Amino acid sequence: MVLPSIFETGPSLANNNFIVGPLVITMAVVAIWEVNRSVRRVNTLLGAWQLLAAFIFPAPAQWLTLLQALAGLLIVLLSFIKGRTKSNYGGGWRFLFTG
Repeated sequence: MVLPSIFETGPSLANNNFIVGPLVITMAVVAIWEVNRSVRRVNTLLGAWQLLAAFIFPAPAQWLTLLQALAGLLIVLLSFIKGRTKSNYGGGWRFLFTG
């Protein structure tokens, strides 16, 4: 989210960062709670999009594209850290939709 404010990026790349950044932070905070631990998988998708968007949206410099791709890659890699769950909380959505 800070990259467009510090460096001159294109408007499409800046808009992408302003949308994806708050979503990543929100999903990370929601995934802190044990009940919502699986929400971290949404960050995997958002990080993959951020990685792909680095090459779709034009950036004025090559290093900005690489920085954007690195941020997406880090989001994907960090979203695979599972975290410790102490209890079972009723089965979640799977329990709700199975008979």
